[in-house]
Amino acid sequence: FATRLFSVLRFESVIHEFDPYFNYRTTRYLAEEGFYSFHNWFDDRAWYPLGRIIGGTIYPGLMVTSAFIYHVLNWFHITIEVRNVCVFFAPLFSSCTTLVTYGLTKELKDSKAGLVAAAMIAIVPEIAPWTGRFYSLLDPSYAKNNIPIIASVSEHQPTTWSSFYFDLQMHVFMFPAGLYFCFKHLTDANIFIIIYGVTSIYFAGVMVRLMLVLAPVCCILSGIGISSTLAAFMKNLETTRQDKRNKRQDTYPVKTEVAVSVIGMMTLFLITYTFHCTWVTSEAYSSPSIVLAAKQHDGSKIIFDDFREAYYWLRENTREDAKVMSWWDYGYQITAMANRTILVDNNTWNNTHISRVGQAMASTEDKAYEIMRELDVDYVLVWFGGLTGYASDDINKFLWMVRIGGSTEKGKHIKEEDYYTKTGEFRVDKEGSPILLNCLMYKMCYYRFGEMYTEQGKPSGYDRVRNVEIGNKDFQLDVLEEAYTTEHWLVRIYKVKKLDNRGL
Repeated sequence: FATRLFSVLRFESVIHEFDPYFNYRTTRYLAEEGFYSFHNWFDDRAWYPLGRIIGGTIYPGLMVTSAFIYHVLNWFHITIEVRNVCVFFAPLFSSCTTLVTYGLTKELKDSKAGLVAAAMIAIVPEIAPWTGRFYSLLDPSYAKNNIPIIASVSEHQPTTWSSFYFDLQMHVFMFPAGLYFCFKHLTDANIFIIIYGVTSIYFAGVMVRLMLVLAPVCCILSGIGISSTLAAFMKNLETTRQDKRNKRQDTYPVKTEVAVSVIGMMTLFLITYTFHCTWVTSEAYSSPSIVLAAKQHDGSKIIFDDFREAYYWLRENTREDAKVMSWWDYGYQITAMANRTILVDNNTWNNTHISRVGQAMASTEDKAYEIMRELDVDYVLVWFGGLTGYASDDINKFLWMVRIGGSTEKGKHIKEEDYYTKTGEFRVDKEGSPILLNCLMYKMCYYRFGEMYTEQGKPSGYDRVRNVEIGNKDFQLDVLEEAYTTEHWLVRIYKVKKLDNRGL
């Protein structure tokens, strides 16, 4: 439980990623309105103008459990917000995972192996429906070739070898050892865990998000491997002592030395595993996407709170029925924190609708304006990291917008190769494609950026992510006007102008 609280201790009680904001918003609605209203809830703030039926499109177990805990605590007069219940829900249930792991491993091997497995899963850093995601598991190239919206999600990318070691550390070595001991004593239970382990490692290699499926079985098999190894060599130590008392000869030389070496090595592995898991959990998996932190040259920490700043501005300075267009990544956060209507969100259920947003982002202002008026867009929001060096911005995601935008009949005129240079490079400097340098996304991100000096010794308009001077500096916006830019330029919001009817 404690090792999952680094983000709370370092920042505050804050929800980490994008998808949990939807879980929080729906849990809050359930707690306030009751299950009947929740089950029949038509959410008109999502997927405008289509909307979304919430009760029939989700698995409500998570929300119901969180709301139940919230009501129980309040019944005992323990005042707590729904948000805090959601924040502490995962650490609480990760503690329950250790009990389940212990029980399962005990059935497979014995209580000693169960204790080792439970201890390992307690600190391991990592704790689908039959659609395109399923086919992507069987054929890793399926999504890339047929469904770019699935391939665009970072969690759906293949897992690198370094990620396996980074997340699992000594499990990489002890997982095969556990399989060996299971094969050595084949039973129905061991056959089950062998199949579970082999299939999990395949699927985890296809899609990085499925490391969550691999982590528990890795802990179980590593627990079996470590427990069996230690039991065998501890037995050698006990046998050596008895042989000395009975003045018997060792069955093989240096038995004691080998046993001590192996036990010492396993102890060292377990110690390094503890430190590694604690460090990874603290540094890599406890940095919420909604609040960023960085170290300055003098070692002091600087906090970037631009995202909440932008959503607060939207909530306080726009009409309640305002429609906001952004890339789908930020949809859940906008509806949960800004309480504004969005066109697309992280549910990604309608590829055609997302494609329409991609077409607007990849088009010139005039073409984009037609799409925005068609969808009743009032504001457009983009993420931009060129000033601070934040790499997960919309310019780095732009090619996915192009691919998804061009994947439907209405967007077939959008070709990915048009946004590359003649040498096949994606560049935002003077060598960049003229189509890229004049599209809506480029202009929204780099508007007025040509006046900014970002680094000493660099020209104005120097992009700290792409490490180049931007190619198109001097331009004005025709159909948009800048409404708000956050302190560190991480979020930029534009208002769509109500232009006069210019005729045909």
